[in-house]
Amino acid sequence: MDLDLRRLRHFLAVADTLNFGRAAETLHLAQPALSRSVAALERELGVKLFDRSRAGTSLTPAGKLLHDEARVLLRSTDALQRRLVVAAREGRGVTIGFRPGSVVTAMVRHLEQRFPGLAVTTVPTSEADQIAGLRDGRLDASLALRPFNEQGLTVVELTDHMCLVVEAGRDSPVLRELVRNAHAIGDYCGAPPKIGGAV
Repeated sequence: MDLDLRRLRHFLAVADTLNFGRAAETLHLAQPALSRSVAALERELGVKLFDRSRAGTSLTPAGKLLHDEARVLLRSTDALQRRLVVAAREGRGVTIGFRPGSVVTAMVRHLEQRFPGLAVTTVPTSEADQIAGLRDGRLDASLALRPFNEQGLTVVELTDHMCLVVEAGRDSPVLRELVRNAHAIGDYCGAPPKIGGAV
């Protein structure tokens, strides 16, 4: 069975709201197009996913099962896509997020000298993106300001508030170099780095 992930996302939007109209608005689709997509998924699976009545829309037993499993499947698919993007970039480039007011010039210069031919991209980040960008694959490393959720992250304290952060599961020569030599690389926000360790 080949599942259409787009239809699966459409199904989840309806299953979450139990309202085709609201789901269509969320997806920026016309309601008839959403209804056709869900009907096509039902035909593809050979099961009825929703009960529609005057009282409203509800999930069938098969729909409830798919609701639970589809979310897990889509999360795995999204994670795989992020890993593929990171793998394609590995060894050829690195993207570093930084908060306004932090300094990344010395870090960029160090990496370019240490890894000739490496493309170093710096991206200004907001409070919301400084860690989210790491988790969704947009960033390889981030100069982040506390507080943030440290779960699954390697954190190197640089100053009282500034940290270098990478995902704990990521392993590459470039990221190892960053984590190992973060304190020696440069001045991150106009004050001498605070000597600390990786978490």
